[in-house]
Amino acid sequence: MTGNFTLRYDLIPLIVQTEPEHPMLARPDAYRCIECGLSYRAPAFNYYHGELEQGPAYWTDRGILCSPQCSLTHHKKRRDEGTLPQEPAPDPFEVQFRR
Repeated sequence: MTGNFTLRYDLIPLIVQTEPEHPMLARPDAYRCIECGLSYRAPAFNYYHGELEQGPAYWTDRGILCSPQCSLTHHKKRRDEGTLPQEPAPDPFEVQFRR
């Protein structure tokens, strides 16, 4: 097999270009903290009662948050923008999976 293998570097950009057009390729990282970008399944992500299956411990009407620090940062940004929500946001996973 040695000598018959040719690496096709011209195909690599095609793979990179397809990711934004095909969100299913990014499925494992579909949920991220809206403040820092930490992946939902990352060990440092805070879950409700500490269990991944229970969903995120922090969320807002704009997405999920990974920690108390990101929650406070997001709250301060929203306060400064004047866009604080007037009522609690629904659980993002209950809303998504409700039929």
